[in-house]
Amino acid sequence: RNYFSGFLIILLPTILVFAAPDGLLRSKVDSQNLVSKSHLFYIAVFLSGCLSLALAQTRAAIAAFGVALVLVCYLYVHFFAPRQWRKWILMVYGVIPLFGGALASMMLLFPSLFLGNRFAQLFTIRAWLGRTLAWETAIDAIKASPLVGYGLGSSYNLFFSFVDPDARLFHHEHSYNHAHSEILEYVQEGGVIALVAFIVFWVWLIRRLIRLMKRPDLSPTALKLLIGICGGFTAFHIHGSFSVAPRMMVTKLP
Repeated sequence: RNYFSGFLIILLPTILVFAAPDGLLRSKVDSQNLVSKSHLFYIAVFLSGCLSLALAQTRAAIAAFGVALVLVCYLYVHFFAPRQWRKWILMVYGVIPLFGGALASMMLLFPSLFLGNRFAQLFTIRAWLGRTLAWETAIDAIKASPLVGYGLGSSYNLFFSFVDPDARLFHHEHSYNHAHSEILEYVQEGGVIALVAFIVFWVWLIRRLIRLMKRPDLSPTALKLLIGICGGFTAFHIHGSFSVAPRMMVTKLP
């Protein structure tokens, strides 16, 4: 389900942008031509994808998707809506942290109301053992070879070489196919050299996207695609920081 969720959150931001009818946030639009068959198709795909993501219950992917939606909605309003809409969306974004804080407080004060909820379990130490164990093991491996790492595909075997021998006493998982963090896995396999290459590549790509979005001759369709790509990249990196990214579907196959 991690692979499937990672695949969904990369595509769904773009699907959402194309699902939005042309002139949705503008007042002077013919309502009869507002929603076309293509918009209905994208809306159906987006809702189906959201339902699939909810049923998969991958917490890191759902959280990453939420952040990506915040970015996509802001960019869409920035480029396609009148100026007054920007104030409204900033006000909504100001309320979101308050709502999240209130919900988190409810989970902490009344844990019995959220028994069995996967997100409520994040407020317990036990729920994080599966991540911290993999992260600590990866960091220990990086310390042993920080410059060049151990080579591509070595992450799985490195876990058994550097894992805490007493880990079986406090956590049931004894085998990891990945480090539960894309950044740590890159550094683990390629060292600092891979990390520098990783940062340089993504900084260049982000700057390229920003320049393209600022071009005055850019078509609305191309601009929507760029907004969706920004959302997909954002979801990819957040999800990959806590779980396995979709690229692992290819590299880990026998």
